[in-house]
Amino acid sequence: RIRLGLLDLPEEQRVAEFGWDPGAHGHLGLVSGLAGGADDALELIVGQLLNGDDESHLYLLDAAGSFSTAAAHPRVGAVVGLHELRRSARVLERVAEELPRRLGTAGAAGAPSLVLALCGWGSWVSAFRAGPLAWAEDLVQDIVRDGARAGITVVVAGERELVTSRFFAAVPNRIFLPAGSTEEGRLAWPRLPATAPVAGRVVVFGPLSAASSPSGHVGQLFEPRSPATNGPATDGPAPAARTRPFRVEPLPVRVSVADVLSGAAAVPAAPPGQLCLGVEGDELRPASVPVPPGAVLAVLGGHASGKTTLLSALPGLNPGADWLRCPAAADPEPWWAGMHDAALAGALDPAALLVADDLDLQSPETNNRLLLLNTLGWRVVLTAGFSPGLRLRVPLVQNAAGPGRGVLIAPRSLMDGDLFAVRFELEQNPPPGRAVLISDGRARAVQLAFDPDAGSEGGGP
Repeated sequence: RIRLGLLDLPEEQRVAEFGWDPGAHGHLGLVSGLAGGADDALELIVGQLLNGDDESHLYLLDAAGSFSTAAAHPRVGAVVGLHELRRSARVLERVAEELPRRLGTAGAAGAPSLVLALCGWGSWVSAFRAGPLAWAEDLVQDIVRDGARAGITVVVAGERELVTSRFFAAVPNRIFLPAGSTEEGRLAWPRLPATAPVAGRVVVFGPLSAASSPSGHVGQLFEPRSPATNGPATDGPAPAARTRPFRVEPLPVRVSVADVLSGAAAVPAAPPGQLCLGVEGDELRPASVPVPPGAVLAVLGGHASGKTTLLSALPGLNPGADWLRCPAAADPEPWWAGMHDAALAGALDPAALLVADDLDLQSPETNNRLLLLNTLGWRVVLTAGFSPGLRLRVPLVQNAAGPGRGVLIAPRSLMDGDLFAVRFELEQNPPPGRAVLISDGRARAVQLAFDPDAGSEGGGP
């Protein structure tokens, strides 16, 4: 039970403490006027959820930036700001995916309750509706509608946009902070009893109040004993999580080969025939792509985008593979002709991976030799630039386009993926190494690894 403040009960001629129990009372809305105060009330709630005896897993969409350091708390699965709109939508997606899992017959019996905290709802609504993520608002409505039965509770703080939202009618508990509000701003509010215009003075509706009343009860919120992001009010460490919450992490700006290998130690090894490229996903798992015998992996990118850097990192990421790459000092045309002759003579390892950098800049003869080697069953990893005429200049890319197996490094437009006939989300100003991995007809964002120990032969940005 979250202790919130004191409530005036004139019919009983007494003042009683009131609080909110997410499991028993349901969702909670915090509505403030121009003077604010809803974010402070949310801080009071989050601080107790993080440090209480009953374990809850929290996911915070934080428009005000009040809970940024809470991301390290063991009970927090994600803290997302307005600058990470795609990740915020993914948090809502992931929480919505928990609904059928928990409601199913094999659901998560005994699992910790899950609390979705939305700070600054008006800012989130404006951000979602201004771009292609307007569907994220519908996810909140789904979570509010079905979450109570699945042990998922929403606490949302906002102003006028919250009261006029489609899901507000399904929020049973409401705390209004009228200080600083105007008549126009309260048009969508219920009729409130007279209150003193002081900070923390509230009118409470719903099951969390000590006694039901259609006109609400006047109360006074407690002040947070300590900021929610600074740990518990007592001097001990933050309580550990008995069950680890699922995480929704942002992709890192940089990731090295050592970072990927250290993270891969905690997950099952990739099946044979998979090439590891970097990290991906909510939990930052190793990103891999299947490259069976006779397959082609096409790595496409602009000038100085990091294609060569990826090729230099592949041997370290996949130490069990045998790599064949033309040395920088050698002429590619006779070198690949020699590899072709060795293959015909049975002297070339059939499990070897052939690596060709900037194949669109090589001669037609070099392209033909690699195409013949691939036809004989050798796997090929090639790089090339984005170009409408790539199929004509590098015939081998057709063998990657057919099964849909490629990497787009920092694509500039949706047309850069036309070779694979797959649509993907463009990222504005991506960091170096950010790419779109295309595999099995799906496109997903990955952060490609780099090898800081790679020599000048594998140079690049």
